[in-house]
Amino acid sequence: MHAHLLALLGVPDPKSLAHSAPTSKSPVHLLSLPLQMIPPPADAVLLTLISTYLMHAIIFFTHIAMSSSSTITMLDSFSTALVESGTLLTWVPYCVSLPRKHVDTTLTRAYTVLTKSCSSISANTRSTFLIRIYALKCLLCTSPGTVQPNTFWDQIQKLCTVYVKSSSPMSETEELSVATLVSESLGQVVQMAQSKSSFVEGKSFALLCETWTSFAKRVSHNH
Repeated sequence: MHAHLLALLGVPDPKSLAHSAPTSKSPVHLLSLPLQMIPPPADAVLLTLISTYLMHAIIFFTHIAMSSSSTITMLDSFSTALVESGTLLTWVPYCVSLPRKHVDTTLTRAYTVLTKSCSSISANTRSTFLIRIYALKCLLCTSPGTVQPNTFWDQIQKLCTVYVKSSSPMSETEELSVATLVSESLGQVVQMAQSKSSFVEGKSFALLCETWTSFAKRVSHNH
């Protein structure tokens, strides 16, 4: 399916590039489809295929990355691939012509499987933090009313708190690394939320901004 979609998008299949092809044990390149067409494709059928494929790719690799036989390296590869371009979140802005029900279902399924799978892991590592942030970004892109702003920001706040606490004790270098990751992640989420006026207001959002500011200050003081 991935190869067929690449062909429809006019993108070379990376498998043909032997020197850069990923190993069969971790084919995380299947999580993304390059967005190289200018302008982006507008065909509803193709966009439906793309969004559905990318959702199922996330579900598939989540089960692999979170399996008992999976290694930390696999989890790291999965989280890294998620935050790179070409995944489901990259394509969502170009799916405006699709029925909102389809888009919301696609995003909420991705959010649910990522969140539930992370909950089954006892360790709150950098990788699980990135995966949870990605999941919450999916939730943020759903239609108004799917999730309440206060509930959303409370989840973000809790995620950051748990990650920082689980990372302690830390060296000065490790503390800076954690602060940088949290600050950058919060900045991305707030930027995305600005397109939804109802999300960037209220007590929970204000508390989140205070948390973001505190981490940003830690990073700036070390530069």
